[in-house]
Amino acid sequence: MNIFPLQVLRINETVFDGMAQSVNAPGASGELTILAKHETLLTSLLPGNLTIKKEDGTTETFEIKHGFVEATKDKVTVLL
Repeated sequence: MNIFPLQVLRINETVFDGMAQSVNAPGASGELTILAKHETLLTSLLPGNLTIKKEDGTTETFEIKHGFVEATKDKVTVLL
C-alpha cells in the first residue's frame, strides 16, 4: 500500500495531519484524485467535498468552500 503525509490546514486550525492513501478534491479543472508519489501539482479548489482515504482504509469527508492544494512526490498540503 502506498501512503503519503497529508496536511489539511485552515487559518489557526489543523483539520487533518496524518498518512493517507488518497485524497479527492474539487479542483479548478474538475474532480481530482491524488495518490502517493503524485507529480507536482498546485491548483485552486472549488466548493464541494474533500475526501481523505486514511492509512487504515477509512474515509473522512469535509465540505469546503475554496482553497488550494499542493502535491509533490513526498507530501500533499491542502490550504482551506
